[in-house]
Amino acid sequence: METIRKQNIILLKVLFYLVAGSLLYITINFIFQIYYDYPKEYSLSQHIGTIVSTAILTEGLFFINSYIKNRENFSKSNLHRILVQVSVDIIFVLILVSASGIFLMLAFASDDKVIITFFDLLTTNLVAICYSFIVVLAVSLYETNKNLRNSLIKMERFKKENAEAKFHSLKKQLSPHFLFNTLNTLYNIIDKDKELAKDYLLKIADIYRYVLENENNELIELKKELDFARDYAFLIGKRFGDAFEFNVNVPEKLMDKHIPPLTMQILAENALKHNKLDLHNKLMFSVSVANNNELVIKNNITAKNVQKNATGVGLQNLNNRYRYLINKEISIMNNDTEFVVKVPLIDVENYESINHRR
Repeated sequence: METIRKQNIILLKVLFYLVAGSLLYITINFIFQIYYDYPKEYSLSQHIGTIVSTAILTEGLFFINSYIKNRENFSKSNLHRILVQVSVDIIFVLILVSASGIFLMLAFASDDKVIITFFDLLTTNLVAICYSFIVVLAVSLYETNKNLRNSLIKMERFKKENAEAKFHSLKKQLSPHFLFNTLNTLYNIIDKDKELAKDYLLKIADIYRYVLENENNELIELKKELDFARDYAFLIGKRFGDAFEFNVNVPEKLMDKHIPPLTMQILAENALKHNKLDLHNKLMFSVSVANNNELVIKNNITAKNVQKNATGVGLQNLNNRYRYLINKEISIMNNDTEFVVKVPLIDVENYESINHRR
């Protein structure tokens, strides 16, 4: 299949060069007849030479422009790259066409007639330069359209991943496993402390309300997310007792920043999944801020609680959501004693600006 595709591409190129070369030959002769009052007779050698030169010219332009575009020192300035590209294209055209003309003159000229003159070279160069600009413009438009399509495809993929990530988080929160653990803990404390049981039940309701209210939101205020995290930590604490500790140290001035909803649930669930909690293995889960622009979620690493279904999907989904929302990624560090995740804090103004540019 690949061989057939390559053969089709080669065939299309040959047909293009035959047509383009013939049109250039006709154009050059037409210019001579109209502007120079210099009748030209049909020359098969010049016709073939024009077709060959057209093929070499086009392939050379493709190579030169691809090389310049991929040069790192040109990537930072589009104007610089365009000026260099145009200059190199013109020099390449002049050298190629002049060399081709001189070759034809030496190869096919007779003693009494020189078929290539200065006006031939001048006119041919001008036509070739115009042709080169048309080729470069066509290629640039094609690449721009291709990049636009790729950007749209990428955006749609990120939207899908974002939706899947939110669904994944929602599904985990409402999973039978989560419900079983919370209700089992509630059952154990009802007879011991009815007031605590009521408070525990209210926390469950708050958690489920938060999940349902924000399942379609892309961002949530940090304050609301941390309030949700405290409710979630309360349920975990009643389940594991003193084996779980949750601390928050975030300045009040940053509470109006935003993060994706259920970020804390994903990270807390990840900590519980990969660590063993008991009287000898206490899990300390903390939230702080670095540089006023990153939320730092940290937990110590206790004896590993190995699970076969631990695939890291939650962290990957969270990372995909950040890539989609603000084109940034989360930072993950594991040094065998601590597991640290840093997630960017988002300003709504910047997010809306990015979203508007899309």
